[in-house]
Amino acid sequence: MDATQSEKYEEKLETWEVLLQQQSDLFRATIERNRDLEESNEELERQVDVWKKAHKSELASRRAAENRILELERKGRSLTEGNPLVLCLVDGDGNIFSPELISAGHTGGAQAATLLNRGIMEHLKTLADIPTKNPQIWLTIYCNLNGLRDTVTNHHHCTAEQYDAFIEGFNKAAPLFSIVDVGSSKEAADTKLKESLRVFTCFPQIVKVYFGGLHDNGYTTTLSHLQTEGLLDKLVFLRGYNEIAFQLRNYEIPECTIPGVFMTQKMPVKLNPRRFASGYPQAYPNPSPQPYSNLPFPHFQPTPSYTPPQPSPPFSPQMSTSSPFRLMSAPPSPSYAPQAITPPSPPLYLDPTLPLHKQNPPPCNFYYLSRCKDGHRCRFGHGYILTPEQLGDFRKNAKKYPCPIRLKGKNCEFGDDCCMGHVCPRGLNCTFLRQGKCKYSRPEMHIALPTAKWRGKKAQKQSIDAMSEMAFSESGFSQ
Repeated sequence: MDATQSEKYEEKLETWEVLLQQQSDLFRATIERNRDLEESNEELERQVDVWKKAHKSELASRRAAENRILELERKGRSLTEGNPLVLCLVDGDGNIFSPELISAGHTGGAQAATLLNRGIMEHLKTLADIPTKNPQIWLTIYCNLNGLRDTVTNHHHCTAEQYDAFIEGFNKAAPLFSIVDVGSSKEAADTKLKESLRVFTCFPQIVKVYFGGLHDNGYTTTLSHLQTEGLLDKLVFLRGYNEIAFQLRNYEIPECTIPGVFMTQKMPVKLNPRRFASGYPQAYPNPSPQPYSNLPFPHFQPTPSYTPPQPSPPFSPQMSTSSPFRLMSAPPSPSYAPQAITPPSPPLYLDPTLPLHKQNPPPCNFYYLSRCKDGHRCRFGHGYILTPEQLGDFRKNAKKYPCPIRLKGKNCEFGDDCCMGHVCPRGLNCTFLRQGKCKYSRPEMHIALPTAKWRGKKAQKQSIDAMSEMAFSESGFSQ
């Protein structure tokens, strides 16, 4: 074998060795790749299994949720469509039944329930958001039965027996109609009615709530709460008195008026004539009611003429012979002659549990002690009937407050006869003036007092009272 042939064999051997090495590398790479793919496949299979289980669980949850939704919708329809309720809550202390109904006794109570039921049903037909034409009416009236009995009997609207028979007839007229006695506690009816409004209005069974408490500003907080909760659209105002409390006029809520059921005017305070040895307070008529007219209860139509009294001689009011409801006064003062004023209709009555300045609305200082230029536009009360003792306290308290005309730096037309204070009763020694807190804010309102020196709180109070009494006597106001 020559060298050339040997070299050829060597080259072929090297070629086969290279091919074998490449084949081994290819096999090795293939095996490694196959192992990686198998591991990846196992991981993917595990993930698929997990997702299958999650999908199966989700399908089960969705199916359960759909069944729950169907069940709730079925229950919701049964609540709103099957047996809806219309709730009617009435403050009986401020919505008093008409004398014609009360005096009819048992028959009047049944008739009152019938009128309320019929009136509410007729009003419901005018509303577009009622799901059914035949809802059930659940009516509750909260009141102090004994107090109302005394009130209506004292005004001769009925006897106690007729009143009790009326309550019995009303309660027996319908299963869901009732008058609840809350007792004589202060604001007991208000508290129960407010809580009933707050709790029951949110119930889905309650489609409408008729609220009969428009005479009292105290319900504003409860109505604001319902407005915040988005429930005010369920409310309907049930009118009793013609006049609505001032703060409740801001709500744009539908109103329902049922004629002939409730009194449309507040009953005036019935005064005890024995308390007035010198006659009734000036500018107020004798509170004897006129005969019945078209209104459901006795009312006043006095036309009193008011003139401030002269400092001297003292004046005693006398009754006019031309009209049993007119008071004649002394000739007017030469300095000014106030026009005749008439108490607004309906007359206002005092809450005996509150002082005069906390009444709603508070009595007008200028109306009772001088002359009110605002007339019927005045935001203070002109319709109260005050006793001489109350007028005396009213004068004394009014003199302690600065005159609003003088506070503006203008001359008061009444001068020393003004019913309010023109100078600070503490004089130059007013500690509130130094602190910038005195109500008599103008410098000329602080002058030297006739007393030489102040000695303690007791002496200070005596001096203030002395100044006030002196101002009263100078202004011509006497108790």
